[in-house]
Amino acid sequence: MINQNFLKTLNVLYVEDSKTIREQFSSILNKLFDNVAIAKNGKEAIDRFMKSQIEGFEINIVISDINMPFMDGMELLEEIRKIDPYIPYILTTAHTEADFLIKAIRFKATDYLVKPVNVKDLIQKAQIVCQNRYHENIKKQSQDDLKQITNVINEVALVSKTDLKGNITYANKLFCRVAGYKKSEIIGQTHGALLHPDANTSEIQDLNKEIQLGNIWEGKIHNISKDGSDYHISASVIPLYDEYDSDIIEFMWISFLTTEDEIEKKEFKKKVAINVKETRRINLEARKSIDELEAQLLKYKHFDLIEYSLEVERKRSAKFKNQIKYYEKEVTNRKSKFELMSQEANRRIDKANLLSKEQSDKKDLAIITLESLNKELEIREGDVGVLNKEIENQINLIEDLKSSIEAKEEQL
Repeated sequence: MINQNFLKTLNVLYVEDSKTIREQFSSILNKLFDNVAIAKNGKEAIDRFMKSQIEGFEINIVISDINMPFMDGMELLEEIRKIDPYIPYILTTAHTEADFLIKAIRFKATDYLVKPVNVKDLIQKAQIVCQNRYHENIKKQSQDDLKQITNVINEVALVSKTDLKGNITYANKLFCRVAGYKKSEIIGQTHGALLHPDANTSEIQDLNKEIQLGNIWEGKIHNISKDGSDYHISASVIPLYDEYDSDIIEFMWISFLTTEDEIEKKEFKKKVAINVKETRRINLEARKSIDELEAQLLKYKHFDLIEYSLEVERKRSAKFKNQIKYYEKEVTNRKSKFELMSQEANRRIDKANLLSKEQSDKKDLAIITLESLNKELEIREGDVGVLNKEIENQINLIEDLKSSIEAKEEQL
């Protein structure tokens, strides 16, 4: 589930060389995140990242493409890791090759998405990795605060730890000095060994009952030191839990002397107790958030996916090798067939050229014959003209004879 309130606290560096994709995603990111710095290549991105470091503008996550001019996404990741080894870094890429995945692991890429990128998947992954980093920082800060508090307490309070059976497992210098024992003499003893004979036993019974229930006990205890002198302490006994806050693993005793000159320390003890409670509350919240994140992270199983992708790539590589061998054999066979077809084609071309030459020779002979026939026809046409003229003369002669005969018949 997308937590928009959390996303609004984050600053993003988005790197993409494609203008269309860059404008599309930057528009979406600007609506979800507090600030979005845009870069179109790795060189521009590293300049923006360095500038943000100088200006105190903290970039919380980098989302970057792989293939870019001047400096690609992997080179950018390598440079940013030199500046900040832990900042979340998500790669967007069209590659799933083994070499790419191995390089991404080596430079500690937080996650990657294969293009085309689903916006919802990108936002959810960005939220998860940033929440994880955020809670790690809270946990570290809580641990640092607790360490500081512990150091301060050790200077002014009697501090000890006991196991579940009540045996002392730790005692600070002030505890040993007031009790008058060496540390080696105290370890393994119980607080009961330090009780004054006149101590209020009902208080001790109440103490044991409360801490076994997981409650913090506060009260006064009358003790006796090794040299026989007695002293009164105001003690707080705090149950300490395992990392899952489910089982008590030991108890911490924080005590202050209750003499007049220790009044100021007593007031300080109250503040320390409040800080301890607050620290425990913060740790509980951090632990709960971390458990939730771990549950979400299990859904993604990033490294399992990477290993699976590597195995897929190995199988694909083996398959491609077999296909290449098959295609090489097929190419050889087709080359042989092509050579045979080429030889047959050349033979047919030669035959066609021969036929063409024969046809050309026949055509030339036909043209010569035709020309000869045309000349003979012209000659015969001339002869026909002469013959027609002679026939016409004969006809005229016959007509004249006919006219002469008719004239003689009329005379007779």
